[in-house]
Amino acid sequence: MKIVYYSPHPNLALNSPSGYGTHMREMIAAFEAGGHELFPVIMGGIEPAPGVGASTSWPKRFLKGIIPSFGWESMKDYLLLNKDLAFEQYLYEKLEEIQPDLVYERASCLQLSGVNAAAKFGVPHILEMNAPYVEERKDHFAITSAFERRAAKIEKQQLAGTSKAVVVSHVLKNYFVNKHALPIDKFVVVPNAVDPGKVNVDEARVAEIRHMPQLRGKTIVGFVGSLFKWHGVDQLVQATKLLKETGYNVALLVVGGGAILPELQGLAKGLSIENDVVFTDSVPHTEVFNYLAAMDITVLANSHWYGSPVKLFEYGALAKPVIAPGNGPVREVITAEVDGLLIENEFDLVRHLRRLINDPGLRDRLANSFHRKVMQEHTWRDNATRVLEQIGMFAPAEIN
Repeated sequence: MKIVYYSPHPNLALNSPSGYGTHMREMIAAFEAGGHELFPVIMGGIEPAPGVGASTSWPKRFLKGIIPSFGWESMKDYLLLNKDLAFEQYLYEKLEEIQPDLVYERASCLQLSGVNAAAKFGVPHILEMNAPYVEERKDHFAITSAFERRAAKIEKQQLAGTSKAVVVSHVLKNYFVNKHALPIDKFVVVPNAVDPGKVNVDEARVAEIRHMPQLRGKTIVGFVGSLFKWHGVDQLVQATKLLKETGYNVALLVVGGGAILPELQGLAKGLSIENDVVFTDSVPHTEVFNYLAAMDITVLANSHWYGSPVKLFEYGALAKPVIAPGNGPVREVITAEVDGLLIENEFDLVRHLRRLINDPGLRDRLANSFHRKVMQEHTWRDNATRVLEQIGMFAPAEIN
C-alpha cells in the first residue's frame, strides 16, 4: 500500500532530535517494516532549519521584544494560516503525482491542508492527534492569540473531516468526543512506543558514565527527556536533597536539555547537591540508551493529563524500575505495584524512591514486568499494525 506521511507544520523537521521528530521517524519506519511504500511530505523539511530549536535570531528577538505577546502570537498564527493554504495545493499536487492509498497526517494546530487535500483527492485520511493543541498552547505555553476561536473551529473540522483520528490515550479521546460532540468510533487509541531494534547499549560507555565523579559508587536515579516544567524534574532534584539528608547514598542523572536547564542547575547548587547531580544537556539519541542503562531507578515525576510519554517506554525497554505520575494515560500502560510505582500525592516520590533503594528485589520485579509488557504490547511496529487494522485498510491475516 502507498502511504503519504504528511506533517504540515513548517517548523517541524523530520530529523529533529526532539520527541516529535522521533515519533515521525518511528511511525514511518514501522509502516515501511510492514511492507508499505512511504512517501514523507514534511513541510518543515528533513533537517532542522538553522536557528530552529536553538536561540532565536537577533531580528526576531528584537521584534519579539517590542511587540506584545498577544500581537506576536497572532501574527505567527496569521502567517501559519496563509502558509497552510499554499501547503494544501502542494499536497494535492503530490497526491496526484503519487496516487496513494492513504494519507497519514501528524496534526498541528490551525492546519486543515491535510484533511482538505485528502478529501479533494478522494483518499482515506488518518489524523494523528497527540495533544489537545488549542488547550496546550494556553495551558503549557501561555500562548494567547486573536485566532483562538479559529483554532478551536479548525480542530473540530480536522477531527470531523478525517476518516479516523489516532490519539495516545483514552483520556484524550474522551476529551475530543465531549468537546466536539464526535462519535467514539471516530477514534483509535494507540499509546506511544519504542523500537526494540534501536535499543543498543555500549557496556564500556555505561561503565564510563557510572564512574563519573558525581555518580561513582552511588544508587543512580535518572530522568531522560526534554526539560519542561510539567515533567517535575525540580521535584526530583528536591527529592535527591531529602534522600541525601536522611543518609541515602544517591545521585541524580538528568539527561536532556531545555529552557529550564539553567534554573534546575541553579536549584541543585542552591540545595548544595551539585556534586551529586549530573545534567548532561542534550545528547545524541544514540547515547540515550547508554545513559539509561547506567541508571538504577528511572523517574518521570509529573506529566500532563493527556499524553503518553515516550520516555516511559524507553525506561521499560531497558528493564528499569519506573516511578511515574498516577494520571489517566500512565495508568493505561502501567499497573501500580505490578509494572511500576505511581505518584498520587506530594510525599509519594520520596517514599517510592526509598522503597526502591531499600529493596533490590522489588526493583527487579517491577522492571521485569514492565519490560515484558513494553516488548509485547508497545512497539512502533505494533502501533502501525494496530492503526491499519482498526481503520480496516486490510485484514489482520495480510499483515506480516
